Amino acid sequence: FALVVEFQLQGVGNICPGPRTMLLPLRVLARDPRGRGSLVEFIAGTLGVEVRNVVAYRYPPDGSSIEFRWHSGDVIQRLEGRYTFVPDGPGETRMTYELGIGFAFSLPDFA
Repeated sequence: FALVVEFQLQGVGNICPGPRTMLLPLRVLARDPRGRGSLVEFIAGTLGVEVRNVVAYRYPPDGSSIEFRWHSGDVIQRLEGRYTFVPDGPGETRMTYELGIGFAFSLPDFA
């Protein structure tokens, strides 16, 4: 759970951990009462094209998932999904990532 929400722990303008990818620095625009990012701006870029999207996060009280949905941005018409966490033995957790996405263009037009 903590790894998935790393951006919330580090604050504004950090790059996600791991090797450099197309994801540029992000900004936490709003937080919930517990200080977790509830509205986060992501900018992705490659080949000189940058795409801005703002994603809203929701944290169900039981802590078993993190849900997200598209809030605003450039080329995405639909973005929704969740991370689900299930205990999987002593000290182990299985994470499942679900994603639904719809672009405002066809992928061949963008490539």
